[in-house]
Amino acid sequence: SMLSYLRQALDVDPYDREALRGLARLLDKIGDNRGAWLAARRALALDPKDPDALKILKRNASFIVGDPDEASGVRRIARPALNPAGEEPPAPGAPRTVRVGLFGAPDGKPATMTRCYLMVNSPFKVTAAAFGAIRDNGNALDQWGIEARPDTGVIEVRDSARNLLFVSKQPFKFVPSAKLGSVLIKSPRISDIVGVDIGDREVRGSVEVIPNPWGFELVEEVPLEEYLYGVVSLALPDGSPPEALKAQAVVSRTAALWAMGHHAPNLERFDLLDDRSTQASLGVSGEMRSAGDAVVATEGMVLGRAGLVARAPQHEDSGGRTEDGAASGEPGLEDLVSVVDAAQPLADWRTPLDLERFVHDAPPPGLYSEAAPGPLAAVVRWVRVLDARDLRDRADAVKKVGRLRSVRVLSRTATGRVKALEVSGVDGSVVFTGFAAIQGFLSPGSLRSTLFTLQPVYDGKDLSRLLVWGAGTGSGLGFSRLGANGQAALGAGWRDIVKRYFPKYEIRDVNHPPAASAPEHRGLGPYRRKLNFRQAKPPSTPPRDKK
Repeated sequence: SMLSYLRQALDVDPYDREALRGLARLLDKIGDNRGAWLAARRALALDPKDPDALKILKRNASFIVGDPDEASGVRRIARPALNPAGEEPPAPGAPRTVRVGLFGAPDGKPATMTRCYLMVNSPFKVTAAAFGAIRDNGNALDQWGIEARPDTGVIEVRDSARNLLFVSKQPFKFVPSAKLGSVLIKSPRISDIVGVDIGDREVRGSVEVIPNPWGFELVEEVPLEEYLYGVVSLALPDGSPPEALKAQAVVSRTAALWAMGHHAPNLERFDLLDDRSTQASLGVSGEMRSAGDAVVATEGMVLGRAGLVARAPQHEDSGGRTEDGAASGEPGLEDLVSVVDAAQPLADWRTPLDLERFVHDAPPPGLYSEAAPGPLAAVVRWVRVLDARDLRDRADAVKKVGRLRSVRVLSRTATGRVKALEVSGVDGSVVFTGFAAIQGFLSPGSLRSTLFTLQPVYDGKDLSRLLVWGAGTGSGLGFSRLGANGQAALGAGWRDIVKRYFPKYEIRDVNHPPAASAPEHRGLGPYRRKLNFRQAKPPSTPPRDKK
């Protein structure tokens, strides 16, 4: 049946937005209220503006009994797991603090919440920049409630018996006394949950509560190395080889340091979010011991270029070749070169037919991703079936084109990735350029990569369906996580893995720069927040595509 087909399609590829929307519509039609509501929530996690999913969610919300979060299977944690008196993983020797915006939202900020509960794993105090210590008698495993009061415009803090402890209109911070302190954030009530992971999470370090006119936001303040424990754990699957985890630790550390120096100014003063916008993290809730060991083994090691911390993008799978930085059009990536992500040379794509065969056939032998432990099939090869009516709606939102007649690729990079699409209809045409615009047109929030070919299906002269056959997942820029896993499984060390993806970058220790007396080795030096990417030398003009 169609229901079984849609569920099987999502088992193979959880990012298949079209199958997910179809499942939500079908369940809504047959009266499966809870199933339709859950499918709509999943669809909105990919595309928060999906109009059909929003309607289905609203229509079926009244049938959900009790707490909607509990009904959706949201992650819940009873008490902190981190032992404040433990020594594993070892604490870093040279801490550098990073501020992480928690519960990252689609608008690029921490989600605004109106209530949550905090539980600290050790004795703690509450401080405020303007007043010093507000409370210094917090006990380990005490559960304190944080709630915004719209009638008074203040944040109330109460103990587990609902006794009022204090109120504040200014930011205040929960600071554990233990070196391995953590704060568990429970049952957050978020104003707009669309696109936000609302599950409980335990994070290391301290947590700052920052009031705003609609509620409050949370920001974690944690030593960089400890922050990386959770990041590396989520980036690679359980059972990944140690050398792959070490390579991921170096790339993740570089990405965090680069973000600390180049994030846009914000009132919350966060350096990066905990969502996928830079690199995802769930804190202690998602940590693996093997990942913590990899972070400790590579402590302070980063990628640099011309004496500065480099920008080190990463993705899930390259599809066979990583993308050239200059061809991407993104500033600061001119030294990022395309490399073959395979143990043996790949045949060149000389004609469009060669690329068609590549994305339709099984992956060629020799790809590092094929050696990775347990890769997901949809990560390396995928297909989407798009309805022309949905495509027309998204095209018309930019420019009225009418009934669609064709969707064709205007240009590609040297690695085969699509740079621009032209959409033609009876009333005109529109061009989509760049990954964000192309994804927004084809499959908002869920297009795995731009390494794809198109197969149109017509009803007379009008476009009826569009089949998108693709390879790889992510931008293709820089570090391929699946490729790194495969290289490590074949015996490569972490330095060799990193140098394969970043051949022009240096591997340096940010905590121990070379001596100034050695000019031939220009070190990264102590990291300075004043580094400003926008003041760097402007990128050279990328070469024109060959006709």
